Amino acid sequence: MHQKLKRVNRKRLASLSALGAGALGVAAIPADANDIVFSGVINVQIPSPVYKYTMLGPDGAGGIFKYSYGECQVTCFHMSAWAAVALSSKPGKFGTEFRFLATGPRNSFAQGEPLAAIWGTAAGKSTKSADIWYAYSFHGIETTFSSTDRYLLFRFQGGALKHDMYGWARIQVTTKGEVDLVDWAYDPSGVRLPAGYHGTGQTDREEAGTPEPSPYDATGLPALALGAAGVRKWRAARAAGAGQ
Repeated sequence: MHQKLKRVNRKRLASLSALGAGALGVAAIPADANDIVFSGVINVQIPSPVYKYTMLGPDGAGGIFKYSYGECQVTCFHMSAWAAVALSSKPGKFGTEFRFLATGPRNSFAQGEPLAAIWGTAAGKSTKSADIWYAYSFHGIETTFSSTDRYLLFRFQGGALKHDMYGWARIQVTTKGEVDLVDWAYDPSGVRLPAGYHGTGQTDREEAGTPEPSPYDATGLPALALGAAGVRKWRAARAAGAGQ
């Protein structure tokens, strides 16, 4: 599914990307008329009913999500089980590869990021392979993907690509230890696409009508992604919060 991005919104997105890139002195690639590639809301649950899902990328490349599970005995006389959704590259016909941000021991775990996070300004390091980790016991579910930090930032690079392409995937880990790949998007133009933005002028939360916390957080980045109207709503939301 492709979403056409109007030129004015493309300029706003480029400005937002440049803001994030500027924080680290990284050059932002100018935006053009290419489409943002957006999966739409797919809600693919791993491990059931499938154990593997391929996120299709440019030139035949893609990211592979694959489920694995295990158990181990730990202290406090209880059994702790763990499960992971491994992510890896699916090489394209031109040798493009899939990388994403990871953290933890030896960068072995994919990093959950908040709405509007941008590659290069988020935590973690890029890697070819990692796990979406979670564990559960009587303490409940522990994971790097929470109700607020649930985006995976990635990029396609290498091969015959003219430049790197950046995107995000939204991950949800349920209280039952299930992993749900909600949706994903990437920008072929090279713009560092903010997490949750897919070119419709809305974030995924607004489009889906999900009753979640306001995207107009203290940073104002999600508001910038929506342009002047978003900034006005962000300011209004902050003013309302200050008056409470």
